[in-house]
Amino acid sequence: MTASVTNHLPHSIGGLPNLDVDRSPAGRSARQQILNAFTVQRLVGYGMELGDASMLRSLVEDGADWRAASIAVAERAHALVRSPVSTLSSTTRRQSLRRASAALRISQVLDEFDTDARRETYCRAAELFEMSIEDDERYSRVWVPHPHGDLAGWLVRPDKPGDSRTVVIFGGLEGWADACHGPAQALAEQVRSQLTTTTQVVFYDTYLAGMPFYLQTERPIWFVTHTNKRRTFLGNYFAMNKRAEPRTPWGKAVLDFEEFRARWYTATQPLLVIVKEKNLPRMAQEVGQMPKRVAGVDEYVLVLKQ
Repeated sequence: MTASVTNHLPHSIGGLPNLDVDRSPAGRSARQQILNAFTVQRLVGYGMELGDASMLRSLVEDGADWRAASIAVAERAHALVRSPVSTLSSTTRRQSLRRASAALRISQVLDEFDTDARRETYCRAAELFEMSIEDDERYSRVWVPHPHGDLAGWLVRPDKPGDSRTVVIFGGLEGWADACHGPAQALAEQVRSQLTTTTQVVFYDTYLAGMPFYLQTERPIWFVTHTNKRRTFLGNYFAMNKRAEPRTPWGKAVLDFEEFRARWYTATQPLLVIVKEKNLPRMAQEVGQMPKRVAGVDEYVLVLKQ
């Protein structure tokens, strides 16, 4: 069965192709579970443009397969760059390439196993992201050789020359740096406006890759997470009970909720906390007071304890 998507643009310059749909009760139930898991806010947090995220969800709600719909959204964004009749500014071109890259990455979030098709999709997404920053001298692609396959990454240099700290970020999800580039940079700009020489930055039950680099703060960031043996840390679950917890010259950097509550009342320096909007009431209840809200970006808010 084929669905005709309402779109007055030909596919070659930003339209959408016809997509096969499944409107069976079983298919509808499975798609609803996916839509419940991948809200607009979550898709935007992974790097999708708001309109693309809404379009993807609409296509899936109408019966389209998640992977096929995501690729169609990616092709639509990329077609604007490829079209010979399209004259784009450098900013629009960069945004279109990142939109296409994000949609391709999202197309494989349900894949449980590595396949040739999945590798091809990811490589294409990475290539599009790389094309979007090819004119930015701060970025360069790096490859670390390994017997089982090269480790890919990005080297991001500071805006201004001179001495700077080095931050190495390991992420367990493919496309982490690509997906979190935009939100991390936007949030870091908000955080920097609130920083003093003594401010302690805190991630409360969340994390964004790239933040340490963009902040370039001397003091390590605190990460507040769960007390159970498998903690949520840097976006992944991993066992903490059989390894030493990371420490810094300033003390522990990974705290559970009880430890954070104690530090909330004993800390002498200002605490600037990055927390998701939905988790702010829980945090306020745990520390016994509502902190001062100072800024927000997408689903994240910045709150201050002075």
